[in-house]
Amino acid sequence: LTDLATSDFAMDKVRLTQKRAGTAIELSQHIINDSGIDVVGYAIGLLARRLAMTLDRNILVGTGDAGNQFEGMLGHTDIEDVETAAVGAIGTDDLLDLYNAMHPAYQGAGVFVMARETFNQVVKLKDANNHYFFVRDVTAGAAGYNLFGRPVLIMDAMPAIAAGAQAILFADMQEAYATMTKKGLNLRIS
Repeated sequence: LTDLATSDFAMDKVRLTQKRAGTAIELSQHIINDSGIDVVGYAIGLLARRLAMTLDRNILVGTGDAGNQFEGMLGHTDIEDVETAAVGAIGTDDLLDLYNAMHPAYQGAGVFVMARETFNQVVKLKDANNHYFFVRDVTAGAAGYNLFGRPVLIMDAMPAIAAGAQAILFADMQEAYATMTKKGLNLRIS
């Protein structure tokens, strides 16, 4: 055994910075009073969806520029790229290569993320027995698709299939990206 010195290790510094995210909607008291539906509840749900979509987009493709955006997962140096066999096309072997590129310890919580355009192309892929690779799953009242037993998320922030584009991401989001909410989300009605 030999003693290790601090100079034997090379570490990257991580700088934790604050980011603020918000969204707004304006409703008049007249609209609230005269509406036949719970317009305030609808507005709260709309605000939550907008905020979630903005945060998701920044986590995926944020540029990290000027401290205003998150550093996105796509294009990051720690992301392993899997090249497709054909330029501008994704085949079943490419999807399997992407799945197998992830360490097996993380595959169990992994999700596939792709744009709607990409999904519409690869959902039609079949195996040698003419069975679709994508499996439609209906659980807990929500319908979704699975690929190799893992959920598929459709996010329009993802790039389309093109040469050099990272059109599909397979990641364990809890292990790949960390965020913290400093203070609970709140809604201010004024």
